[in-house]
Order: sequence, then C-alpha cells, then structure tokens
Amino acid sequence: MTTYRALKKGLPVLVATIAIACVVPTSDAALRLPRSASEQYTNSVYPHNAGDPAVLRAADGTFYTYTTQTSADGTGPHLPVLRSSNLVDWTYVGDALPSLPGWALDGPNRDTWAPHVIARAGGYYLYYSARHAATGDMAIGVATASTPEGPFQPLGDPLVMGDSIDPFVMESGGNLYMYWMVPREPIRAQQLSDDGLELVGPRRTVLRPAPDRPYQKLIEGPWVVQHGGWYYLFYSGNHCCAPNPHYALMVARSRFPRRDFQRFDGNPIMSANSNFEAPGHNSVIRDAAGHFWTLYHAISADSNEVVRYLMLDRIRWRNGWPRINGGRGPSSTSKAAPQI
Repeated sequence: MTTYRALKKGLPVLVATIAIACVVPTSDAALRLPRSASEQYTNSVYPHNAGDPAVLRAADGTFYTYTTQTSADGTGPHLPVLRSSNLVDWTYVGDALPSLPGWALDGPNRDTWAPHVIARAGGYYLYYSARHAATGDMAIGVATASTPEGPFQPLGDPLVMGDSIDPFVMESGGNLYMYWMVPREPIRAQQLSDDGLELVGPRRTVLRPAPDRPYQKLIEGPWVVQHGGWYYLFYSGNHCCAPNPHYALMVARSRFPRRDFQRFDGNPIMSANSNFEAPGHNSVIRDAAGHFWTLYHAISADSNEVVRYLMLDRIRWRNGWPRINGGRGPSSTSKAAPQI
C-alpha cells in the first residue's frame, strides 16, 4: 500500500496496483429518478476516490460499484460500495467487507484491492485481493452476502496465493471462470467449482505482458465480455497511481474464454488527454437499449493529488472491436446518458 504522501517523499513504489487515500462521504444522499435517453451527463460521475471500479446490476435494477480501499491508515472502508439508479448519480452506502478474514493483514498496513461481485444461487459473491498476514504477498479471497450491499462474510482460506490480484469472475456455458494476474506476469484464467468457492481444473495463461508495446510492460485489471461470437478481454497497464502516471486501457479477443487472446492492433483504446490522466481498470455493463458502457477510474489532469475519479463512457463497436469516445481519451463534455 503506497500513499501519495509516501510517493512525494520518494519512498519505494510497487507500480502494479496502488490504492490512494481519500475522504469517503458518509451521507446517503437521495438518488435521482432513472434517466431517459434524452438526458445528459458529464464526467466524472463520482468526483471522489473510486479506484478499480467493478459494476453490478442487482435483481431489482439497482446498480452497484465496488472499489479498492480508500484509506491507508486503517480508518476507512476496506471495500467501498457505491449505489446508483442510472449509472450516473452515485452514492456511497458502506463497506462491502467490514471484517477481513483471519489470514488478511488489517490495520494501518492493510491492502484490500480490486473487488468483483457476482450474483449466484440467490446470493452475492465477492472476490477481492488482500495482503496475506503471514507471507506479506497479495492473495485472492471470496466472501458471500444475501444482499449486494453486504456486509459480505469472508470464507475460508485464499483461493489463490503468490502475490495475486485483480480477480474477475464470469459465467459462460454453465461454468464459472476466474481471471487474475500477478504483477509483471501474464493474466491467467481457471475454472471455479459450481459453488464458486475453489479453483478446479487446469490453470491457463490467456494474455502475456508485451514490453515492446506501449503501456503493456505490466498488464492488469481483466474484465471479459461476450459480443458477436467473441470474448473480449479489457485490461490496463502500466502504472496508474503516481505523479506522471503512464496508464491506459487496452483490449484483446478470443473465440474461447480460456484460450490465447489476440491483442487489438489499435491499442490503447483509451489513454490520457488534456483533462484526465491514467484512465483504466474498467468494468463493463449494458443498458436497457443493449448499449455497452464502461465504468473506469481516471485522475484529473488539473489536480496535484492522485485521486481516482469514477468515470463513465459508452463503448461503440467498429469492425469487431470496441471504441471509446472516438479514441480521444475520457470524455469531458456533455453526453447522452444510459437508457435505464
């Protein structure tokens, strides 16, 4: 865990994934009514720290986003939960994981990163990264709850050890698959058991770092969607959360969920512009019209602080590949809001 204060002092930095401290609002402001297609929004959609956002739509239609911890001193939420009725107006509602498992380091030196939540078997499953108290490495755990807001209860030992972070879980063909990464190593995928609580079968490499390509010496933040007969793997690299960041969003695709993914020649599909730096670690969701939207984090180019705002942009498809804001980086002008 590295704070902006430590970065300014020149302390050593792990550039894989860094959670930055900020103040999280505690009031549960009233949510707005759903928007129609004619209404507009402007980024950012949540001007507070919301690193590594993972979006979920619950059974009642409400949207939830789960983010990396927002405090480095042990006082803030481990994994903040935001709620929205329309993907645009977001409210902080609490800590998804108020109690860490016994194997996880807690207190001032804790690290709880990059959660992902799925709905499964009448409940909700939270996959997250936390620092292992015995080894000092990051590990991936699982927790369950009956509601999307939690509180989630951690279960058992870690699913994956060995400095593993950024879990993403998807269902395809009746099977569950988890994707994750180890800093400076490939993105991997492995099938989960039917109950989602353990890994089974062979572990496969689906995408390797590419030091000869921009932003891809280190790759992280996998999120997979199906579209037009392809599996699209969105991923990010290299380092996002320090002064002068160098971070962008890329994509690769495959016909199969655990085979090699082939990179898009037009990568990155989103990088910095004059308004926002370090866009990436995204999640994807569809609106009522079937349009794809991405929620991601980015840092204001005008700020002296490293605060990862929550951002929203529509994904459009051209020649079998996703495009965002015409390749101009994060949008900053008024756009048509999602149809809910």
